[in-house]
Amino acid sequence: MSMQHTWLSSADQLHVEYRWKKKNWNSVKVMAANVPKGITPNSEEEFITEHYWGYTKVTSEKTSEYGVEHPKWDMYPTLDYEINVDFGDVYGAGFEFLNKETPKSVFLAEGSEIEVKAGRVI
Repeated sequence: MSMQHTWLSSADQLHVEYRWKKKNWNSVKVMAANVPKGITPNSEEEFITEHYWGYTKVTSEKTSEYGVEHPKWDMYPTLDYEINVDFGDVYGAGFEFLNKETPKSVFLAEGSEIEVKAGRVI
């Protein structure tokens, strides 16, 4: 799919947008404070970002499990967001219900390089 992004930084705010086109353009935008903060232990942010195992379907009976390592990421406090995605078009009819949902949380993290460890089939 065609993709674009915008990353605008001022002294006190970040404006980040990712766009991709299937039939029409879809986008996710976040406006955040430009002051990164560490992740609070036992928080929702920690639960989402601190997963060190990945899984992918190989066949209908096999899954690949692999390790992922990275340092703890900092978070930029979200001030506002906008999600313009046709979930049914992008991900299939089973995800169309998301067009009417409001997210429970929206994060902007300062990522890092990661290391993907050799996996195994399970």
